[in-house]
Amino acid sequence: MSFGNLHLADLECADDTILLSKDIEKLTAALSVYDRESRKLGLKVSWARTKLMHAGDGPDSSSLNIHGNAVEFADSFVYLGSTVTNNGVPKPEIERRSALSSNVTQALRKPLWRQQSVSRTTKMRAYNAAVLSVLLYGVETWPLTGTLSSRLDGFDSRALISILGIHWRDLVSNETVRALAGQPPASSLADRRRCQAKFLTSHHVRVDRVL
Repeated sequence: MSFGNLHLADLECADDTILLSKDIEKLTAALSVYDRESRKLGLKVSWARTKLMHAGDGPDSSSLNIHGNAVEFADSFVYLGSTVTNNGVPKPEIERRSALSSNVTQALRKPLWRQQSVSRTTKMRAYNAAVLSVLLYGVETWPLTGTLSSRLDGFDSRALISILGIHWRDLVSNETVRALAGQPPASSLADRRRCQAKFLTSHHVRVDRVL
């Protein structure tokens, strides 16, 4: 498959692989070869976790049968910790990231957020390292809209209110909450990371070794 001047047949990282093809017959052949060659190395394909995805116009093809193993179509799957969808919309991944971040926030509620002896500065450092790192994982690849950015900021604001011990009846504005926490909106951090990633991929950097 071609992405500009880049031509790819597969994406690989450790034991996770994505095979790419515009032709279902070629994809079937590639998956069959992948399975056969893996066995020569003492490896086995996990067919229960192997899924097909059709991105583009037209209906899905029928499920494949590779060496007696059925491979079904899916609208999305998780690859390297991120949700990949057939329409490229990041909403499912943002919802998943929010749920994972919420679990981290709740886990730190008693041992950290509610500890009066821990400074606000330390709590914010922990929040950035343990919570926002989970929420914004993979954000460099998300095509964010205003609505999706608002979802990120909504989670971020609720988390900060909880960490700062502010009750909803106090009627404190989000601007005041961010000023107290010294935190920019999560959407701003997302935009910054996306800009940095775009800069790095569009520039070649030469590094000289200094002895």
